[in-house]
Formats: sequence, C-alpha cells, structure tokens
Amino acid sequence: MRRTPACCPLVVVALVAASSAARDFTAAPPLRRDLSSYFALAMRTLAAKNLRLLSACNVGVDCGTPNASSACGTAGFENPFFADGSQLAVDRPTFSKPGGDVFQLFANQGGPFPNLTVRHPPIETFATPIVPGTCGSGCAPDYAAVERLCGFPEPFPPCHAGEDVTVQPNADCVGAPDAVPGNKRCDLAPGAYGDVEVHNLATLVLTGGTYDVCSFGTGKRAIVSADTPAVVDVADGGFFRVGDGTKLGAQCGDVTIFLRGSGPVTFGRNGSVTAKICAPRADFNLGDNNHLLGQFIGDTMSADRGNEGRCCEGCSCFDEFSPTTARAGDVITFDSKCDLKLVTAVKICGVAAPILTQTTNVLTARVPAVPPGACTVEAESTVGVFRGFASLAVTP
Repeated sequence: MRRTPACCPLVVVALVAASSAARDFTAAPPLRRDLSSYFALAMRTLAAKNLRLLSACNVGVDCGTPNASSACGTAGFENPFFADGSQLAVDRPTFSKPGGDVFQLFANQGGPFPNLTVRHPPIETFATPIVPGTCGSGCAPDYAAVERLCGFPEPFPPCHAGEDVTVQPNADCVGAPDAVPGNKRCDLAPGAYGDVEVHNLATLVLTGGTYDVCSFGTGKRAIVSADTPAVVDVADGGFFRVGDGTKLGAQCGDVTIFLRGSGPVTFGRNGSVTAKICAPRADFNLGDNNHLLGQFIGDTMSADRGNEGRCCEGCSCFDEFSPTTARAGDVITFDSKCDLKLVTAVKICGVAAPILTQTTNVLTARVPAVPPGACTVEAESTVGVFRGFASLAVTP
C-alpha cells in the first residue's frame, strides 16, 4: 500500500513533533489564520467535552458573535487539553468544568476563565473571522469561500441517484463492478454512484481517484481504506456517516471528503477516522472516544467525551515500534516511511530516551530508567508535540 511521507498512519504509532523545549515560545506566536493550520474549525458554534488535541495545530470558531444573546461565535468546553504549540481561537468561549488546560488562547469575550489553565499567557484578542474573508457581519458565513479554500471542485459534480453501492461482509461490491472480484471485500473503482452503504463488519477499499456519491455511510466495525488517494464528493442533500468502531483511512492523504450541502456529518464511538473532511455548511458531530487524525470543518460542530485528535500538517512519524514490551536499557526500533531524520529527541514516559541510530526510515532509542507500567511514547522535531495512541509496556 502507498505510504504518504508527509505524516503518520493511525496504527500502532508514535506521532512525532517538537516539544516546547525544541521551540522558542518566549514571544507569543500570533494567531494562525490559514485554514491548513486547523484540526477543527466550526463556522458558527462548537461544543466539546474533554477533547484532547495532541498536535501543535488549532481549533477555532470562525465567525464572531453579533450580540450577547447569539450563540454564533461561541464555544463551550469541558476540561479540554491542547498540546504545546496549539492555539484555541473563539470570540466567546466558556469552560464549564475545572481542569481545562490549553497552550495558547485567543478570545474576545467571556473572561476571566477560572476553570482553565493557559500555559502560554496572556490571553489575546483577535479580529474575526479567523480566516479572512470567510464570514461577514451579523454572523454570515461565506461557505463558498471556505469550499474554495478546501479545494472543492467547481462545478461540483452530480451523483448518479439510484445507482447505489452496497458493501456486505466477506463479499464483492453489490450494485457496481468489483475491481478485484473474489477477495471477500468490495474494491470500488472511481466513478459516479448513488448512495454508498457499508454494512456492519464489511470492508470497502477505494482504489483511488474521485467518487461522486449521493450519500456515504457505514455500519458498525466496518473498514474503509484507500489504495491510493481517494476523494469522495458528497452531493447537496447527502450525508456522511461513520458507524461505531469503524476504521476510516489509515494515514494522512488517504481519504478526502467534500460535502456540498447542509446534510449532517456524524461519527459514532470507539472508532478511528483518518481523513480531511470539509463540510462547512453541515452539522458535524465528532462522536465520542474516537481517534481522529486529519482536518474537520463544519458549520456547527460538537464532540462527545473521550476524543483524541491530531493533525497532519508538517509532522514526521513512526509507523510502528518494536518491541512493544521492554525493560529499562532495552533498545526500541522505530520504522517509518516518514523522514525520521527530522526527529530531534524521543521521550518515554516523559523521560529522554537516547537516540542510538537514525536514518530516514529507521531510528533506534534506548529505554530510559522509568517505573514499570504503560508509557507514552513521544518524539520531537520542529512542529509541536505529538503523542502516540499506543503505549510501551515497561516491565521490571
């Protein structure tokens, strides 16, 4: 399968970037206003429960609040955590429970925030909208402007209503030719289709290219992957849905979703989504207890409990490391299709792990003297702090 050198897959993984020690944060960095810097951007409102952003990228609400009674330009959080180098920008945020911890905050109203620790003060004000030219006075989003920035095709292609594709477990495609028949999965070639429905436990492989669909949805514990980069254009009136326990995409650049209309985008729980999903007119629910890697753009956005997020821009990565159980003094080997020469340091349980050898695709480091238990694995380069989903089991 193709590997994308720009970033990291969503497997047994340690995502890499720089800690505050590798960056000079003495002077407050200005607000990043380019769309590509945002892990999540809501046009009008955002609500998130204990979201953990583990990358040096941004979360924000684009539009400003037109008046004190309007919900537009607002965001509500319960004890979020944002990694070093990240920025949160909202005209009027609230933090309803103690324990919130963010790196840098841009806010114009609502302070002080007794439930929040800002690790890089002071709290700064900013001019709305975040992305210039994307929201007018009175909270009037310019959705078309955001669509252009995302890269929407113009004219937006129509789907073929009625030419539906069904993906069943251990079976070829139903309703469309299977590009690789007989392998107990649906290998779907690019083209125009109707509704694409992936049933529980089924596997869909997008062979790559552009897919123009009326709607796209998965059941529970499905797998959707791409052999080469795939773009799914969801026509006006359609929806995009990811069911519980589903894995969508494997690494940055695999899957891009453009949703034209205001149909909903919904994620279930306990899954993983690696994708760029741009749906600036849509109600966007990130679900709960999901691993999210990429970029997510909606009109109104919500996230339930337990979500962890990372962005793709500019990271170097470990595809995997072995062994996954080790003692202090053992050597851990990291393999990657990313450029490991960008890594400046590795940390295990927050303690520096000496780098022994380092090439483009392989890096070795020695496990430091840390207490037994499950250890996070981090690394440093020039773009922020990233933390792997998997942990290293350190034994006595």
